[in-house]
Amino acid sequence: TKSDKILSALFVFNTNEWIACISQQYLLFYRINWNSKPLKIVVQRESEVRNIYTGAVACDNSGEQLIVGDKVGSIHVWCLIDNEPKLAGVKE
Repeated sequence: TKSDKILSALFVFNTNEWIACISQQYLLFYRINWNSKPLKIVVQRESEVRNIYTGAVACDNSGEQLIVGDKVGSIHVWCLIDNEPKLAGVKE
């Protein structure tokens, strides 16, 4: 499944609502409603880019961008646009 062999999982976009889970081929975003009992995933998004991710991740100083490394040395920069995770760019 897409969540098999998760390499990294972390809160992203300078909020505790969004969690990113990175496996070798998938980048998944989950938005959590912490006020619901039991907790509920409000939004689940799969990145539109399927790649061979390394699990190397970071956030910029503000915490608003997620930076994900891939096997060929590129970095994928993600941010929230209209409260949805979007690929902002790829740097080789």
